Amino acid sequence: MELRQLNHLLAIAEKGTIGKAAESLGISQPALTKSIRTLENELQIKLLERRPRGVIPTTYGHSVIAHARSVNSHMQGLSSELQALRAGVAGIIRFGMAQGVASRLLPRATLRLIAKNPNLRVWVTAGAVGRLVPLLKAGEIELAVTPFFGSGTYGSEVVEDLLFEDHPQIVVRPGHELARYAELQPQQLDNQRWVLSGVDTPLRRAFDRIFTSQSLPPPKAVIESDSVIYTKAILMEADFAAFFPRDEIFVEEKAGLLRCIPVKTNVSTRQIGILRRRGETLSPFARQLVEATKAVCREEGYIAKDELPSWEPS
Repeated sequence: MELRQLNHLLAIAEKGTIGKAAESLGISQPALTKSIRTLENELQIKLLERRPRGVIPTTYGHSVIAHARSVNSHMQGLSSELQALRAGVAGIIRFGMAQGVASRLLPRATLRLIAKNPNLRVWVTAGAVGRLVPLLKAGEIELAVTPFFGSGTYGSEVVEDLLFEDHPQIVVRPGHELARYAELQPQQLDNQRWVLSGVDTPLRRAFDRIFTSQSLPPPKAVIESDSVIYTKAILMEADFAAFFPRDEIFVEEKAGLLRCIPVKTNVSTRQIGILRRRGETLSPFARQLVEATKAVCREEGYIAKDELPSWEPS
C-alpha cells in the first residue's frame, strides 16, 4: 500500500466520479482505475461500488477512507512542522476547545506552555463538540478540551480523561429580578425568559437535569443559541436569564455587567475533560499543555491537589 494510492482513493471519495477525480489529480482515468484496483488486490477487499452517476465507497471503503484521511492529515502536519523547524520554530501543537469551556483556564495554561517553549507555535480550534471530535479522529488536532456526554459517547477510538466537574450558574444582568438572590431554588426559575444552548448540548442537558431531578419540567427557551458572544449581548440588553459556567463570564462579572447566581441542587451538572485518540502517545508539547491545564485547575480550585494523577496512553 502506498500513500499515493490512498490519496487517489480520497480524491474519488471527494469528487464522486473516477473522471472528476482523475482530472483533479492530473492523471488519466485508466491510470486512476488501475491504482485503485491494485490497492483493492493488495487489501483483498472491494473499496468502491459503481453506480449510474458515479461511484460510492463500500463498507470497507468507508473504513479505509477514514484511516486515509487520518494518515493524510498526519503527513500534512509533519510537513508543516518540518517547515516550522526550518524557520526556527521549536514545534507545533494543535488542539481544540469547545465553546463555553474553561475559556479562562486554557489561555493561562497555553501562556505557561509558551513561556516554557518560546519558539512553539500553537494552533487552537474552537467550536462545538460535534465539530471537534471529527477533527480529533482525523488527526487534525491532537486533543480537545470539551464537556462529556458520557463514557464512550465518542466511539471506541476516543479516550475521555476527566478534568473536573463543572457547575454552571444562572446568569442575568444586575437589574434583573433574580439578581438580588445569593442562591436560587429550581422552583424560582420557571417563569423566566431563557436564552439557552441547543437541546443536544452538554450544557443544556445539565440545565434540564436540575429540574428533572426534582420531577419538575425544564423551562422552555425563548432563544436558543450556541454563541457565547450573542448570549452575553442578549443578557446585557434585556431581562433574560441564561445558564453558563462562571468562568465564561469572568470579565463581565468583574466589570459589573452580569451577575452569576448558583442554583441549589445535588445534581452533578456536567463533566469537563480532555479527549484524545486511543493508542496514540501525545507529543511532548501536548503533554506539557495537559499538565499546565491541570495545574491551573488546581490553583483555581476546580480539582483537588492530588486528584488527577498523570495518565498514560490507552
